[in-house]
Formats: sequence, C-alpha cells, structure tokens
Amino acid sequence: MADDFSYSNHFSPEQQINVILLLNNKKFLESNAVVTAIDKNLLSMELIGPGLPADTEVAAGAEVNITFWTGWAHYRCGGALHDRGDGKHLSTRLVGEIEEQQRRDYFRLDLTVPVAYEVPSDQRLSAVEAQWADARERLAFLPVPQMEPCGDGFKVVDWEGKAELLPMQINLSGGGIRFKMSEPLEAGTLLNIDLFLPLDPSRVIHVIVEVLRCNEIRLRWERGNQYMVAMRFHRINEKDRETIISYIFSEQRRLLKLSQERIV
Repeated sequence: MADDFSYSNHFSPEQQINVILLLNNKKFLESNAVVTAIDKNLLSMELIGPGLPADTEVAAGAEVNITFWTGWAHYRCGGALHDRGDGKHLSTRLVGEIEEQQRRDYFRLDLTVPVAYEVPSDQRLSAVEAQWADARERLAFLPVPQMEPCGDGFKVVDWEGKAELLPMQINLSGGGIRFKMSEPLEAGTLLNIDLFLPLDPSRVIHVIVEVLRCNEIRLRWERGNQYMVAMRFHRINEKDRETIISYIFSEQRRLLKLSQERIV
C-alpha cells in the first residue's frame, strides 16, 4: 500500500506546478503543468505547451520531481512516472513527504555545470540592469544551447560561435551561487552570469549577481591565485528561479539514488 502523506491537502485541480522529468539520456525535461486530478498518491496533470516531443525517450517509473510556489514558500515532492499518456496528459505516483522550503532558507547543492560570467566595466546599477534586460530579450532569438556529456556533467558546444564551455564546480541555490575565480572581487561588485542547465531542451539562465564575499583559497595544489566568491542573485526572472530550484531538487535526488546504487 502506498504511504499516505495527505497529498490531497497540497494538490488540487487547476493548480499550477513545475515538473521535471528524468529522461533516458540523463537530461531533465522541465515544463509547467496544471493538476487535473489527485487520487491518493496518483497525480494527473496536463503539461502547458506542446507536451512531450514524440521522440522523447522516457521509461515508465522514470523519476519525476514536482515543485510549486505559494507566495510564502516553495514546496517539492518526488514521484515516479506512471503513464505518459498522449505526451501532454500524464500521471505520476507521488513518493515521500512534501518538503517546504521558505524563501529565506533556499536549499544549496554542489553541482557541475557550465557557467559563463563577466564583470561589467560600468558598475552603475542602471547600466547593468539595462544589459540584463537586453540580454534576456536577445536570448529569446538565440538557438538552444547544444550540450554534450563531459565527465560527470555536460559541456556547452556551439554557443554564439564561442569555444566549448566546460562544466565547473559550483554551489547553487534559489538565492545565489558560489564558485572559484582567478581574480579577487570586492563585495558589492555586480556580474552578469549565464548559467547553463542540462534540461531537454537545454536552458541558459541569465542573471545579475552581487558579490557578498571573496576569500582567497590558500590550501591548494593549482598554480596561480584562486578565490572563492559567494554571490547573491540581484536580478533574476522568477520563472528562472523556479527552474533552478526544481533542477537542484531533481539533481539532489538523482545523486542520492546514484550513491545508494554504488553502495549496493
């Protein structure tokens, strides 16, 4: 018998949710959806948009992760694909408790994904925000980033005619990001960041960040100076923030499952 976590107290018809589905190629497919029915732990939904592409390879039992935002907190729950239906209407068996995460306490996770950044020469807030708005508008007309497996992650190839962008180790949350740089930055410095997520199709999320802390890394083997820079999101589209939170949740569950399989 399935565990009863009172899912009907959290899900109801017409409710909007965010869904991430683990595909056979180890990428994630993300979509907004509307709940159509909830029966104990069986959640039925309709994907917003065209639905799953006909050539999408996903097996029954594939991992599904669902998040939704109430205006006060983010909620998340895992599940397993029950029926992909016609690709637009599908159902999933919910598994485990529904976790609550308040805005002030975003969950953080160490990830390996490609990141591109630049420090604007003009640090006036109005100038940087204008660049952010222009970049987001330009992204709508750019092709989807092409990502290929690389080590434990994915690399970006053929993006705006630039060389390959290899994955790097970062610490990511819905509120900010932390990673190593070769240059020191003062607190308060603004940066433009492109964050590439291995969804299907791939996504690039453009944000403005503000440096909170910059500490030199002294105990290391690499040559040259290295600094660990912690930054908060200064400007981010809320839909992009929700995508980041959903991706972190999905990747956390994938890594946990992988570690358990290695132990066995």
